[in-house]
Amino acid sequence: MSLLACETRIAPDPRDKPLVELILAEGKKTPDRSGVDAAALRADNPNRLGGELIRQPVAGMTWFDEKFPRVSGEWIQRKDSPAEINIIYFHGGAYVRGSLKQGRGIASALAAKTNGRTFSVDYRQAPEDPFPAAVDDAVAAYQELVSRGIAPESIVLAGDSCGGGMVVSAMLKLRELGERMPAGGVPISPWVDLTLAGASWKENFDTDYVGPLFVKSLAKTYLAGADPRHPLASPIFADLRGLPPLFIVSGGAETLHSDAVALAEATERAGVRVQLQTYLTMGHVFPMFNLHTADLAISNAAEFIVDAVHTAEKSRNRVLMD
Repeated sequence: MSLLACETRIAPDPRDKPLVELILAEGKKTPDRSGVDAAALRADNPNRLGGELIRQPVAGMTWFDEKFPRVSGEWIQRKDSPAEINIIYFHGGAYVRGSLKQGRGIASALAAKTNGRTFSVDYRQAPEDPFPAAVDDAVAAYQELVSRGIAPESIVLAGDSCGGGMVVSAMLKLRELGERMPAGGVPISPWVDLTLAGASWKENFDTDYVGPLFVKSLAKTYLAGADPRHPLASPIFADLRGLPPLFIVSGGAETLHSDAVALAEATERAGVRVQLQTYLTMGHVFPMFNLHTADLAISNAAEFIVDAVHTAEKSRNRVLMD
């Protein structure tokens, strides 16, 4: 695969090799198969999200529930953090099994690294609430924060897996509604092609713990008959012109790597500023794990967030002065 103009390939920290092998071995204990039992998947979440392999919330961070009229979630921040940088985070879980707890490790790390705060969205999930409920909740969360006086220029959308897809889908819906846009977006291992047409589903099957049969079933559950090429479900098929800059994080060994590449290519074609960082030998949503390479990816994403907010604020100030 040729290197994109916007892509940087980053070698893994060699200290991570034993843990990466362990993560893959643990993941492969569950065979790739069709069928979705949402209740069973959710019941197993505590087992998946515990243990030393999983990134836990950053020490010193606090979180508290926030219930808005249209959507709920939790704020994650240090008590003395200023409100100059606001990250809206969408956890992963293929629109079916995710939780606020699942996203807390990455969400708290981004808040800590940016000296900002994160609002993690407790969006509705399938099968109870299929497409486009999750995207509607993502947009509602943004609108609720803006309606309370938080400047769009101070907001960056971020998320992992399906949450990474929601970053782009929410931006598309905000553009459609004529809303002021956030400063940028950070899709991590984004799921942005629900047709599962990417080559990496086959090429990286042996190097990742996420399998195509299971994910196809999850996509069917979420879509509930909707077209998988709908731009709010699979934003690589959308017109991405006019979106804020994107910083895409992907594992070079993950089955969804083709999604990240396709998103970067589509964003480049649309004339949107985009960076794709591919971390070699890393699997799906590797920043969720206690890896040195994951720490680097989070630090790089945080640097983008700080720069995106400062750039957006400067641009807004120039407009106001003209």
